[in-house]
This record gives sequence, structure tokens and C-alpha cells, in this order.
Amino acid sequence: MPKKEDFDTGFEEQQTAESPINTTIGEIIDETLKRRPKEPKKNYDLPEKWALIRLEQKRQEYDIDDVPVCCNGHNVLLKRGMWVPINWAFVEVLKNAKHPQYHNKPGEQRKVVGMVTRFPYQGPFEITKEEFKQLRKSAMKGEIPASEYPERYRSMIEAA
Repeated sequence: MPKKEDFDTGFEEQQTAESPINTTIGEIIDETLKRRPKEPKKNYDLPEKWALIRLEQKRQEYDIDDVPVCCNGHNVLLKRGMWVPINWAFVEVLKNAKHPQYHNKPGEQRKVVGMVTRFPYQGPFEITKEEFKQLRKSAMKGEIPASEYPERYRSMIEAA
């Protein structure tokens, strides 16, 4: 039968006055902070490109009314069924938001047959920064009047 000495790891011999067991939590945190490199926080700016889009109305009862879209720490809440001016980075996020479409056949396992856009939208129509600012003021008050849409897109927006 093995004796206690056979399992002795020598842990008691490794403990010294400088071992982590004899230091306080505050000392450990201070030492860690000293070793941490001082890196400035990165500021992720969005591109200077703007768009006008309209999210489609809810297709299913569990779809959310207002769609939150986030990109590099910037957030917007988009109202469905309304033309809204947004930064182009958010258009890219919406374009890449997809979920699988399944096909069920009796007696077979469910199969993914494709990917579907999670938040379908109309547009995007590229707009200038000045147009963005003007349309944003109107959008904050409610629906954007048709007279305020950029002239080059007005016929396409009214037809949609």
C-alpha cells in the first residue's frame, strides 16, 4: 500500500515569503496593472457615406417592431415601413444579417436550402451628408415628407 510520503509534492518547500500565497489581492492587482501595456483606446469611426433605406413591415408575428442595428460600438434603432437616413456601415450590417431557410420532407431530416435576409429593406439610395442631416431632422419628427426626398430618388421612393 502506498504511503503518504510517496505522494509528497514538495509544495511546502516551494512556499517562500515572496510566493503569491503570502501576497494580498491588492498587491497582485497592482503588479498586473504595472505589466499591462498602455494602449490607447481605438476609435472606430464610421465611413463618410450615407444612405436612405426602408425596412419592410413585419412578416411574422415574432418580428420586432423597431430594429436595433450595431456597428463598431455605434447603435441605431430603425423603424419599419419608414424611409430612414443612416450611415452606410449600417446598410452593410443589414445586408449581412441572414438566417437559414429550412426544407422539411416527411421521413427525412430538416435541410438548409438557402439563406434569407433577416431584415429585408428597400434601397439603399446613396445620399450626401447635407441630405442626411436634413432628412434626419425630418425623420426625428416622424414620417419624412415626400417633398424632402432627394430629387434624383423621388420617383423610385414614391413608387415603392
